[in-house]
Amino acid sequence: MSVSQAVCNIKQVHGKTVVTAKKGSASAIAEADAIVTNEHDLPIVIRTADCLPIFLLDPQEHVIGLVHAGWKGTKEGIVMKTINFMRENFFSKTNAIKAALGPAIRSCHYEVGEEFHDSFKRNLLPRNGKLYFDLIQENKDQLHEIGVLEKNIFDSGRCSVCDQHYFSHRRDGAKAGRMLSLMMIKSED
Repeated sequence: MSVSQAVCNIKQVHGKTVVTAKKGSASAIAEADAIVTNEHDLPIVIRTADCLPIFLLDPQEHVIGLVHAGWKGTKEGIVMKTINFMRENFFSKTNAIKAALGPAIRSCHYEVGEEFHDSFKRNLLPRNGKLYFDLIQENKDQLHEIGVLEKNIFDSGRCSVCDQHYFSHRRDGAKAGRMLSLMMIKSED
């Protein structure tokens, strides 16, 4: 599936679908939670307000990807599916891929219910009689599992709830705005 606009955007649905952004293709906005391209001068974008934005770069094959990793997408392995998509469609090698993790809700604020035990076997942290989920560590673990090198994983360390500079649905509720994460391969000319 391909999408195209001045800025390639997706309708995020907290799922596991990955799409390719291409210039000059259909202008419909796809329902997906990851977008990948090797096209130059074609910005791709996702929106977050506590979910984890993951920026992927394969500098060897000149491929980029953006992943919207909420807990549901993380449960479905969206970051691993995106890397597999890059390997299958753009010949990326996992050990060449670099991953940057943007601002998101951190385990200091991500209180969850016991039902998370059904979805996650790790990265659940009991604290003061409550249960907290480490969304960032879960995605780092998935990056490691698929073969992304530790030295190629960069974490902003920013909590969208703690830091008032970021939008947070957990902190601000329905009135929360959205942060835009944007990537583009710039032409050399």
